[in-house]
Amino acid sequence: MATVNEVNRKRTFEVVFNNTNYETNCSCKVFERHGLPCRHMVWVWKAKNLAMIPEKYVLNRWTTMATKKPIFDLEGNILDQCTRMVDKKKILNELWSEIYNCVSEAEQNEEDIAELVKNLRTLRLDMEAKKSANNTRSKAQDIELLIGSVAPSETTIKPPKISSNKGSGTRSGKRIKGEREKAIEQHQKKKRLCSACGELGYHDLRNCPSKIPS
Repeated sequence: MATVNEVNRKRTFEVVFNNTNYETNCSCKVFERHGLPCRHMVWVWKAKNLAMIPEKYVLNRWTTMATKKPIFDLEGNILDQCTRMVDKKKILNELWSEIYNCVSEAEQNEEDIAELVKNLRTLRLDMEAKKSANNTRSKAQDIELLIGSVAPSETTIKPPKISSNKGSGTRSGKRIKGEREKAIEQHQKKKRLCSACGELGYHDLRNCPSKIPS
C-alpha cells in the first residue's frame, strides 16, 4: 500500500497495488465512479515502472473500438472483427509486459542482459526466416495461379516449318520475282500488233484488254 499526497492539499490518498496481477485500488474511488484511472493510481504505476496501463483499467467505452459492432453471418455466427482486434491488442500488451519484465529482471546482471539479447536475436532471425519462406511460397503460388502449372522439367521443341520466301527457290527451283522486276521485264519486251484491237502493245488476241469476255 502506498500513500499519495497532492500538492497544496492536506488530504492523503491510499493506493493498494498488487505486484502479481497489477490490481490497483485508490481511496478516491474515481475509477469506480467514472471508469477512468485517477492520478494517484497512475503515479503508483509509474513508481512501479509499468510501461503501460494495466488492461483491466482501459475500458472499452474510452477506446476507438467502442463504436464497433459484431456482424452476424447467415447461420447466426458472429463474425466479430472487433473482438479479434481486441484480442490482438491484449496479446500485444502481454508481449510488451513480458519484454519489460525480462529487461527489468536482467538489467542488474550483464550476463543475463547478454543472454536475453542473444535469445531475442535468435527468435527474430527465426521469425524473419519463416516470413521469407512464406513470402517465397506465396510468390510461387501467385505465379502458378497466373500462368498455370509449373513448367515441365523437359521440353520438346520441334523444328520450324520451312517456308518459301522471295528469292529462295526451294520448291520449284525458280526464284520468285518481285513486282518491280516483273514491270521492268514487261517494258523490255517488244511491242506487237494485236489482231483484236489493231494496236501495238504487250498483249495479243488471247489477252487483249478490249476483248469482251464470253
